[in-house]
Amino acid sequence: MTPTRFAGDPEKSVAVVEIQRCDPGSGGESRVDTYHVPYDPGITVLDVLKRIYLTQDASLAFRHACDCSYCGVCGVKVNGRSVLAYKTLMTQHMRIEPLHQDKVVRDLVVQQD
Repeated sequence: MTPTRFAGDPEKSVAVVEIQRCDPGSGGESRVDTYHVPYDPGITVLDVLKRIYLTQDASLAFRHACDCSYCGVCGVKVNGRSVLAYKTLMTQHMRIEPLHQDKVVRDLVVQQD
């Protein structure tokens, strides 16, 4: 498969990021939104989520608390595997889902027990 190129730079590959979104509080159905970001194999899934939030969709809900020494809140599923977003490197095609489907507060935010 030939990698897609980033529109602003023909040498920059694009990653396709599919994110499962849902807001159970408003009765909305679960959906998958697709985003395109520059592919950089040296950045983490958390960096990708932040980039999407800052440049494409400020309504995306996710948690992280690295600066508060509260590890584990950035847990998500990437391509079906449970991971910590802060230490998992991005891939060229990712499907990101909440860690616990039955405890979704909104998007990738799940209820912490």
